[in-house]
Amino acid sequence: MELLLVVFWLSCGFFAATVASGKGHDWSDWFIFGCFFGPIALTASVGLEDRKLRRYIRLLGEHQGIKGETFEPVEEKPAEQPSPARVQERKPRDPNKPRTVMDRLEDFLDPDRTSRS
Repeated sequence: MELLLVVFWLSCGFFAATVASGKGHDWSDWFIFGCFFGPIALTASVGLEDRKLRRYIRLLGEHQGIKGETFEPVEEKPAEQPSPARVQERKPRDPNKPRTVMDRLEDFLDPDRTSRS
């Protein structure tokens, strides 16, 4: 019975640490918290802020021209229609090459891109 209890608390520590490290927090700290507090620490690790997602959103914002901590919008420019020469500059994607996150994002934002390449 005691062995089952120890395995349960260690598994809570392991899963709390895994969830927390997936969100950008320190694995060892959350393993210790999970071993001491068990299911409470596991529940708390689920509610942590996602530091990796926050960093990713910041990079996307900076890529789109939004700068600073407050993400104040920059001056809006009139929409620019791509010239025919500019459209032809894009190289067709190699179907054997794995798609990157930016490729998937560009396909989502510009569905006509796949028909152009």
